[in-house]
This record gives sequence, C-alpha cells and structure tokens, in this order.
Amino acid sequence: MSKSTKTRRYTPQDIARFTTLEQVRPAQFVHGAFLVSAVVVSVMTALSRPQTTNLRAMGLVQVVGLAGMVLWLVGYIAGFWLFKKRTSREAIEAAIQGPFRGPAALAAQATDADKVSHHLRKAWVMRTGAFEAGPILSLLSVQIAIQGNLLATEPGILTTGIVPMLAFFVLCYVTWPTQKRQAEVLEKALLNRG
Repeated sequence: MSKSTKTRRYTPQDIARFTTLEQVRPAQFVHGAFLVSAVVVSVMTALSRPQTTNLRAMGLVQVVGLAGMVLWLVGYIAGFWLFKKRTSREAIEAAIQGPFRGPAALAAQATDADKVSHHLRKAWVMRTGAFEAGPILSLLSVQIAIQGNLLATEPGILTTGIVPMLAFFVLCYVTWPTQKRQAEVLEKALLNRG
C-alpha cells in the first residue's frame, strides 16, 4: 500500500474489490452455521418428551426463562453496538493496516480485501452470536418445562422460547451478509467522510 491508510481515499472500486462473492461467502457460511445450530436446538426441543408424570421444576423454568429474556435483550443491544464499533472507519482501517488475523498460512499473501473480509466476518459472527445466546437459553427453559411435564398445565411457557427464537430467525434473515449489505457497511464507513 503506497499511501498511509490515515490519508487514503477509498473509491467505489475498492468497495467492489472488498465485497466480491469470494470475499462474502465465508461470512455467509458462518452466518448459516448459526442458523443451523438454532434449527437443531429447536428440533431437539420439539422432540423433547416428559420425563415424569409429576409436575416439577417450575422454579427452574422461570429462572432460566427470565435469564434467557435478559440475555436476549442484552445480546440484542450488545450485538448492534459491537457491530457498529467493529464496522467503523477506524476499525476497518486498522484491519487493513494491521497484519492479517487469519490462518498463518494465508498471512503472507493476504490482500487488503482479505483483511477486510476477515474483519467483516468476525463482526457478523460477534453480532449473530450475541443475538443467538438469549433465544437458545430461552428455548432451554422450554425443554426443562417439557421434561418436567409442565406444558400440560402451563402451555404459555412455550412462548418463552418460541418468541425469542422466531425473532432470532427474523434478525438472521434481515442481517444476512449479502454482497449488497456488506458493501453498504463499507460505503458508510469508508466513503462517507463526516
């Protein structure tokens, strides 16, 4: 790189280079892995069966459900905050200027596009992981309720896990790391001088 990143001007051609299909696919793969894990946990919950004929564990269901709801809210806020912080101009320029933070075998040939792609993938992973933690814990409270035979008398417990998980699936859909979305993030950070 001939110019310092502090004085470098980025162009739409840079953004296009940073968001080729080859650069975007790894983020999509990881994002998809989060979705698959959520689907697996949801299926496991749906396949759960009561382990007893006596009603039990309501206290545990309430504690785990409340913890899941709190973690859901905190994860939602933290996910967006971390993503905004990691997609700022300063963070992206630091990734470009610094050493490649991926596999050592690739570090010698890493281009600016590789560095940006890796940085964006980590930002998407952090946000999606923060989004998923609360819904998974909330779904665990539903599993406990099913195994404790509580759904027979308290079917409303299902909403404790289903609503956060549906919200997670919707968030995953609207934040899917498409080429266009990644380009928009980079355009906002690198082309708009404030």
